[in-house]
Amino acid sequence: MAYREIRDAHGVLWEVWQVTPTMADRRADVVGLLYAKKERRLRVALRVLLWAALRGGWLAFKSLDERRRLVPFPRERNTFSDSQLLGLLERSESVGAARRLIE
Repeated sequence: MAYREIRDAHGVLWEVWQVTPTMADRRADVVGLLYAKKERRLRVALRVLLWAALRGGWLAFKSLDERRRLVPFPRERNTFSDSQLLGLLERSESVGAARRLIE
């Protein structure tokens, strides 16, 4: 899904995009960091451990004050209207306040 912007009924601007993890370690169901040790991988790389539900990706929603995530998300979301995306926003789960580089 391409990046989109939508406004909710309160006039809040939301950014919407699809997240597809690419460097996720598929061997564990824990959240954290894994440092490759002596193993059969030829390359030592930092990998992020994800819960199984997140491995397929998610839709991310972000406003100035809040971040939300929808897992699983509809595969036909690319053709959704703004009102349909707002429906997905309502179903999404809050994952905390939006992060800011400078307060």
